[in-house]
Amino acid sequence: SGRTPFDDFRDALVRGDTRAVARYSAAAQRGLKLFIGEANCSLCHLGPLFTNGEFDKVGISVRHANGRFDWGRYDGIKTLQSGRFNRLSRHNDDATRANAVSTQHVALDREAYGAFKVPGLRNVALTAPYMHNGSLATLADVVRHYSEITDEKLAIALASPHPEPDDAYTRPPTGSILKTLHLTDAQITDLVAFLESLTEKSPRTQRPAATVARCR
Repeated sequence: SGRTPFDDFRDALVRGDTRAVARYSAAAQRGLKLFIGEANCSLCHLGPLFTNGEFDKVGISVRHANGRFDWGRYDGIKTLQSGRFNRLSRHNDDATRANAVSTQHVALDREAYGAFKVPGLRNVALTAPYMHNGSLATLADVVRHYSEITDEKLAIALASPHPEPDDAYTRPPTGSILKTLHLTDAQITDLVAFLESLTEKSPRTQRPAATVARCR
């Protein structure tokens, strides 16, 4: 993505340019402090692209409104392992298979059920609706989901002891990195202001017109 107001703010801090720093909105600055502080969003959304590149569960059900299930990384691993052209196949040009370590060791285990890759946050304001099933319409809805996450949603965010992630859970929801935050409406607004500041000022490429995502 192209440069964003946050990038300008970050560079101004490095230069010690107080006038340029002041051009970054007070709401976005408060949101940034929450992002790396009390809300601890940077635990997963870090670095230049605001993602750790890992897979995780965030308390969103794998069951779509139409009854279909999306198992996330579990399905992805199955597709990889069954692929005729994966790096363990005879089509790999590297006869030593030195480039196939990840393919060889990725595991189909319950940790993969319902896990989705942590997305980068650059231009996140342009990519609604949110979550793997498009169930949250706005950035405020996303922040509120994490702020008011319930025990039931925390349980969904854990590895399931059952074959099906939506089966009843018999163990308490412990061990999740997610915590109920109880952010105020003002704090949610500030966090959204920060996230919106990650939108590029001049797009590097022409983007298609926004469309309503449909889950099939």
